Amino acid sequence: MFSLPHINSISQYKTAISRKAYAVLYIYARCSACGLMMPIVERISNSRRMSEDIKFYKMDANAGWGGLNKLLQDLKIEAYPTTLIFRQNEIVVQGLGYKPLKPFEEWLSFHTSPEKATIKSCRIVEVTKDESINKSSPLIYCDSLKDIDSYMNSPKPAFLTISIPGTPYHRPLEVLLQRTALSQANDATHILFSLNDRVS
Repeated sequence: MFSLPHINSISQYKTAISRKAYAVLYIYARCSACGLMMPIVERISNSRRMSEDIKFYKMDANAGWGGLNKLLQDLKIEAYPTTLIFRQNEIVVQGLGYKPLKPFEEWLSFHTSPEKATIKSCRIVEVTKDESINKSSPLIYCDSLKDIDSYMNSPKPAFLTISIPGTPYHRPLEVLLQRTALSQANDATHILFSLNDRVS
């Protein structure tokens, strides 16, 4: 089986994370969870080793080479194992702790998929507590789990938001979701699920 390249210096680290492709860095220590996860990371790395889109590396937190401790501090590594995904010197995401094979594969695929949407910018829209409810909005209201099932197989993407009636944020959230459902009526289905004492 192909073995993960070891990062043993600052220069190797900088070279690895500066790639245009994704760089996955698995940081481990002398712990049982690290030992359990190492074969999983190596297995996935082996299955993708011919890919130019993602490269895998490992780093021993106890190796003791010059600059390692400062690097771990700069990366804010507080627990092991930690898996970091980089792209062009930027951290895309940080994953803490042990992950079984399938959840780890799904986590990697989500954060390295070329089809993943990237938010370039956003605009914060204020919602006041006195703003009126827009009854013409196509926002769907549910308070039963059975009601949700019929919308999950919709050809349009369905977005489910859970809220608790009576809380301070519920009404502003409802107004915001109504706006969103109205503006995206042709592209998506928005559902507001009210979490009551009893959920059927």
